[in-house]
Amino acid sequence: MSAPVFSPSGTPADVVTQAPDDLPDIPLRLLSLSRVVEWKGIHVILEALSLLTADTSSSSIELTIAGDALMGSEAYVERLRSAAAALPFVVVFLPHQLDVDTLLTQHDVLVHASIRPEPFGQVIVQGLSHGLPVLASRGGGPNELIRDGETGLLHEPGDPRSLAASISLLLKQPATRKLLGTAGARAAASFSDTTCVSLLDAELVQVMTSNGR
Repeated sequence: MSAPVFSPSGTPADVVTQAPDDLPDIPLRLLSLSRVVEWKGIHVILEALSLLTADTSSSSIELTIAGDALMGSEAYVERLRSAAAALPFVVVFLPHQLDVDTLLTQHDVLVHASIRPEPFGQVIVQGLSHGLPVLASRGGGPNELIRDGETGLLHEPGDPRSLAASISLLLKQPATRKLLGTAGARAAASFSDTTCVSLLDAELVQVMTSNGR
């Protein structure tokens, strides 16, 4: 059986090899970048932040939620906005972004919180390639993309306490953020578009050859 070949994710071959040196300790700028639908677990991020309010100053964390809702998801968006308004932290909602690279460079941590397994996780690779520590839901694609505690941190899907623990760790340990970001960026080279296209071409050639074409 052939090994899985990942699809291109918009990640250039010349990914960064280390996280930026000038990371501020606070605020910790979190980014959620996905479609705004319930299974993407954006509500889990907000629930995780609510668990941190008791011992975290309001100026310590900022969250950007970037993405558009699909038809039928309007009620979910309103739930998110209501939950965000109840938090002491700054939460910014942005529509779908064409310039993902700039958005990633403006943040410190990428948060992926899907409550069901992702088949791959393009956003995860994009975050890794920019030297951002990535907090991702365990299972599916993220298990293939991230070595927990080395190139990112995995949390249990749908578990705000597990995610809150990861956020708290990065908030208290800026050095860990840099180590994870640097290791993650190096790992992302394995998933660059150049690498993935080459592997896909080789796989297609093998399939066609085995079929006698």
